[in-house]
Amino acid sequence: SAEYENIKEERSLDLESLKKILPNNPQVAELFVMSDKLAAERGFELSAITISENIENDRAVEQAAVTADEEGDVAYEKSNEEKAIEELVEVYGDLKSLTIHLTLNRYTQFEEDKNGDMVETSPYESFKGYLSDLESNLRLIDIKSVTFGALVEPGSDEDEEEGGLGESAEEESITFSLDIITYYR
Repeated sequence: SAEYENIKEERSLDLESLKKILPNNPQVAELFVMSDKLAAERGFELSAITISENIENDRAVEQAAVTADEEGDVAYEKSNEEKAIEELVEVYGDLKSLTIHLTLNRYTQFEEDKNGDMVETSPYESFKGYLSDLESNLRLIDIKSVTFGALVEPGSDEDEEEGGLGESAEEESITFSLDIITYYR
């Protein structure tokens, strides 16, 4: 019947989406391309990427919060992440994971505001957008840590020799480092 064929087609599309969320293999090349593309779209330079396979059955570094009640009895509470992973494991069996360490640089950038003045764009807002892009990407990921810092790179002395304004020829950037965990079956 036509209704059966429609349901079959919908389920097939759902299955394809699930395969993208939790692929059957690590798909390292796709992770690299996705990371670089999303970084470039937000004005970042992907300066380093390290992808390493986690130990088998290392379900995203399981963490338990320890609490004690009034009598001093200790209880272990599962984190939301651990609960979500357990639900996925119930459906898909053991999951494997990769840790991705990314380093992104963003040099000072300017854009024209509504008055026509050049204003510095916020690296923080761009980085929040990058995190949002990662989270809304099809691949299932957990952002484990984020660090950031300023980086000043010395410029060339050519600016001063060519009659520059005598200002420092240094270019400042901000560096963001992320540790991300992604999963596969």
